[in-house]
Amino acid sequence: MFYIRPGRPEDAAACADIHKRSWIYAYSHCVPMELIEQIHTGREAMWKKFLANESAGNYVAVAEDRIIGILTINAARDKDVPENSGELIGLYLDPDYIGRGYGRRAMDWAKAELRARGFSTMVLWVLDRNDHAKRFYEKCGFVPDGIVKPSGLGERMEERYRLTFE
Repeated sequence: MFYIRPGRPEDAAACADIHKRSWIYAYSHCVPMELIEQIHTGREAMWKKFLANESAGNYVAVAEDRIIGILTINAARDKDVPENSGELIGLYLDPDYIGRGYGRRAMDWAKAELRARGFSTMVLWVLDRNDHAKRFYEKCGFVPDGIVKPSGLGERMEERYRLTFE
């Protein structure tokens, strides 16, 4: 059975592990491992703090009786998007579960949840060299909107993708 539920502080270790392993899977070809390791130092404490804040929009995806993914959704943070825009701030899936349909189900849930909250547009940011994620987002209906910004990961940039709900 697959479902998504609000994250809880006791989920912090699982969230930190998925966060780090998904970064290694997605970024190790374009971000130095030393930087990935440095960024993920203290991730469990960070997740414990995030998950204690119920309004932060943090959720976990559960399958096979274990946490296999983490999602963060909320109102869009960018000032240049329509006021009624939601944002997928993060979607990280355990690499062992990629390619099994769980990412699509998590995305469908995020889109439905933001739409139910009254948002008419959804945005997300993706690392410029994360071609796997870009293809996934495009299959889910997102298109790049031409806005880029520094990612904070060395020379890498982030590209914004957008979806308008029908």
